[in-house]
Amino acid sequence: VEKLATGLAHEPSLSICALSADSAAARYFAKEVLGLTATPSYVLFPKGSRTFFKYKGRGRDSSSLLKFLNMVCNQNEDHMWQLATPSDLAGSASAHKAAQHLSIAPAPEASLLGNPLPATTSLNKSQVEKLATGLAHEPSLSICALSADSAAARYFAKEVLGLTATPSYVLFPKGSRTFFKYKGRGRDSSSLLKFLNMVCNQNEDHMWQLAMPSDIAG
Repeated sequence: VEKLATGLAHEPSLSICALSADSAAARYFAKEVLGLTATPSYVLFPKGSRTFFKYKGRGRDSSSLLKFLNMVCNQNEDHMWQLATPSDLAGSASAHKAAQHLSIAPAPEASLLGNPLPATTSLNKSQVEKLATGLAHEPSLSICALSADSAAARYFAKEVLGLTATPSYVLFPKGSRTFFKYKGRGRDSSSLLKFLNMVCNQNEDHMWQLAMPSDIAG
């Protein structure tokens, strides 16, 4: 990954990063949300797209990953991305470029985890907890609130997922390569539940409903 990142530092449309999946939360996000089954795993998030791509090739060398990048994202047949040599990059501004458009990396660390729901206020936290508790009886759903306090988390949330504010809410349907960002104004559990049903519920005869505390007791 380091060789790939260094060799493509001159390409302003690419950003390569390696992120840790050491914690339990990171492993959960990698396996249950992104559907990754092994480490290291490599995922490509094209900027501006709601679809991500998992690398399934056998090769783990920089050349194999570069071929994957070109095949999935490079729309300019006259300019295939190539790895620059260290001498080409020596002293160049490209080695320190700030542009970050794509990320191919092992699953993010715990602090990144989807940022999706960093509970920055007691109100936001209570609504997420209400949604998670009220839908605990639905085996096909998993609701979690995750922090975006660290620099790495902010990078993943903004540059990879394209989230511009916190709290933000992201839906990853299981088995799908497409994720959905909630853009509604309501931040209450009812608004979020409506979003869940609209995007993911394919059974019109069984709309997901929040269970009452009395239903959950015991």
